[in-house]
Amino acid sequence: MNPSHLVLFAMFPLCAFSQSARKLDQEKEIQRRIAELNDEITRENRTTSPAEKQFAIKASPELHEASEREVARRFSTMDYLTSQVHGQVDEYITAAVDPAHVDPKAVERGLQQIIGPMCDTPPSAFILDTPTGRSLIVVYALQKGVLMGPQGTSATVRAYNVRNGGMQLADATGTDMNGYGNVSVRQLPAPPSGGKWLLVWGQMTGANGPNIRMRAYAYDGAKFRTMWMPENSWGAFTIDVTEQGFTVDGLYYRESGERHDRYFVADDGLYRQAPICAEFTAPRPGGRGNPTAAFR
Repeated sequence: MNPSHLVLFAMFPLCAFSQSARKLDQEKEIQRRIAELNDEITRENRTTSPAEKQFAIKASPELHEASEREVARRFSTMDYLTSQVHGQVDEYITAAVDPAHVDPKAVERGLQQIIGPMCDTPPSAFILDTPTGRSLIVVYALQKGVLMGPQGTSATVRAYNVRNGGMQLADATGTDMNGYGNVSVRQLPAPPSGGKWLLVWGQMTGANGPNIRMRAYAYDGAKFRTMWMPENSWGAFTIDVTEQGFTVDGLYYRESGERHDRYFVADDGLYRQAPICAEFTAPRPGGRGNPTAAFR
């Protein structure tokens, strides 16, 4: 064998090892930065301004306005910090995911590792085949310190496409799920005209009972569109995907009854095929044009 061939063979493992070590260093650095951002969010949560302290002792219109300004500033700061965490997740996807060999389960494990205690529920990751190619979809919610309610979490649905040899963020949605935890996602059947639809739902943090919000998003390989925005519902439901849409079964607290609803996907939204409670006899369609009718 030519000695030069031996040199080449020896170089390949060294190069692979060097790339692997560099990738691991990048992931550790991203994890460190996310931990620092989480610490900053926690400090913002626990900081009480002089105006807030004074207002707690002696209420006055001036102190009330000053206290509200401080709360608004704190929320704005926390929103900025959580947006930085989402940016770090984007960096991680670009650095860690090989476009030629995308393993969604490995992505989920990696995200759980780098997000750490900020992660409200285990992240979801899966592949969508779109007209523009394969997209990696990632869904998760960040805890914003110890806050509950509308400011309690930062939820996101993110799509990554192959660009410049790596996975790059194409679009993101899901801000209307902010404040919700236990976020779940399912891929829905395509509407007649085609496309990719996702059903996302979660429970309001801090609510006195399961206050459930659901959203349906369409993704065309480049952009998300919100296709369904029903009212929130109180109850404990099981959601199953069907060939034409999905079903919702379980207790419905408002009417002290059970719901056994079947929805199907149409080009302009989602429509219900069955009444929402046993005492309702006439089904009422609820699509994008009448979004609140679907969840009364």
